[in-house]
Amino acid sequence: MAAAPPQDPKPATPPPAAAPASRSSQAGFLRRLGIGTNVTLQMLLLAFILLAANGYAFKHYHRFDFSRDRKYALSDRTKQLLGSLSKPVKLIVFMSTRSPLQADVANLAEEYRVTNPKLVTIENVDPFRNASRASEVSNKYKLVADESVVIVDCEGRSKIIRDEKMAELDTSGVQYGQPPTITAFTGEQAISGGILEVSEGKKSNVYYVQGHGEGSVGEGKSLETLGKLLDSEHITVQEVNLLNVQAVPADTGVLMVLGAKLDYSDREIQLLDAYWENGGRVLLLRNPDGTTPHLDDFLARLGVRTDDNRVLRTLDIGGGVVGIVRDVYTGFEGSTAIAKQLAGVNVPLSGSTATFTLETDKVASAGTRVEPLLEALKGYWGETDYKDIENTGVYLDKGKDKEKDLVVAATVQKGAVADQRVQTNAARLVVVNNSHLVETGGIGEQSATFFVGSLNWLLERDALIGVAPKLVKTFSLNLPEDQIRTLFGVMVLAIPGSCAFLGLIVWWRRRA
Repeated sequence: MAAAPPQDPKPATPPPAAAPASRSSQAGFLRRLGIGTNVTLQMLLLAFILLAANGYAFKHYHRFDFSRDRKYALSDRTKQLLGSLSKPVKLIVFMSTRSPLQADVANLAEEYRVTNPKLVTIENVDPFRNASRASEVSNKYKLVADESVVIVDCEGRSKIIRDEKMAELDTSGVQYGQPPTITAFTGEQAISGGILEVSEGKKSNVYYVQGHGEGSVGEGKSLETLGKLLDSEHITVQEVNLLNVQAVPADTGVLMVLGAKLDYSDREIQLLDAYWENGGRVLLLRNPDGTTPHLDDFLARLGVRTDDNRVLRTLDIGGGVVGIVRDVYTGFEGSTAIAKQLAGVNVPLSGSTATFTLETDKVASAGTRVEPLLEALKGYWGETDYKDIENTGVYLDKGKDKEKDLVVAATVQKGAVADQRVQTNAARLVVVNNSHLVETGGIGEQSATFFVGSLNWLLERDALIGVAPKLVKTFSLNLPEDQIRTLFGVMVLAIPGSCAFLGLIVWWRRRA
């Protein structure tokens, strides 16, 4: 049997070419390198954007007050006060964290610092956590142990503001072991008043005239609230009877005539004329229901003539009945700093209000400038037949009544220059044809803002004219038992139960 011829061995499969494998791995490496580089550049770019945004926000930031009453938002007047500072002021919040006021006062102090970081610094001292620093502060400012105060310091002059000045506390629950609760926060009023006191140094003197049935400033008096308001403005208030002096006191910053019911004598008018001619400052609340012909003549010589009317409007209350509204809402007019800085504020005037007619041309030649300050809003008029209005009825008689230019407050300046920015030793007067503006029980936020702004303008403290700080009241919600049970069921049972039920459904579906 012939042997099979030998067969050539099957050629072995040649190994893969080295060059293609090398190119493939190189391409994968380059792809991964590109992805890594791209991710790295993206991360670096993101980091740069975050750092740039953080740096910009650090230098250009704005704080927002989301509290219900905006208790930490500073008023316009406080911002102007801080902007007018020329000396450094330090606020030391000397309070323990146990104090119910500490958090509110510390946050408020921070707002002062942020508003003027160049001149306002703050320091928080907890007498229990930092005993050594508390001892230094107590010895320097002569504090009693465990006091809760804010210290306002300006180049060695200091003002101690105690906690009772910054809040009204309800201590009725203390006897039952409950801590005192804050019912009203007045921290801004107290701290701003302290800054004003230490930065100005000497108080301004304001005298109010007595002897003609005017109201009195003091505890339990008709103008008690006014006295407290002026004290917070770093103003000393004193009374003067012009019949008992030879001249208006030389240290008078402003002379106030607050609703005289009876007329001034010839001698008193002479003293008033002499004070005005010597650059005096007068704030006059005229009483429309008073009998003051001599005082009216004094105003007429300055270009302010009083009108015999009463400002009012009517209101249809339904059923053919028309009501008479005697409370007058007013808006600012004129070019004085008061009108400019309080533009948009509507000042209410209660009680009898009459109008003025301004005779600007009559007194211009004598260097006297007369301007309107407050005008009644649209819808009011000056009623001339006001004495028997309940019997005769009320309507606008265009032939007799005053329909437009209802000026109820005016300013007079003598010796002033046209540029309001230039301060001169000019005589200034603010006159309002309403005497109820500052009576206790009737003075509100807008009235206080207007009155204090007028005083600051007369004292040439224009930087302090602005909207006054508001009183922040606490809010309590009283619910009946059934509403409390419903609220408990919704908040404690229904909402958490719904979330748990949805979570259970999701878990069950994933198991299935």
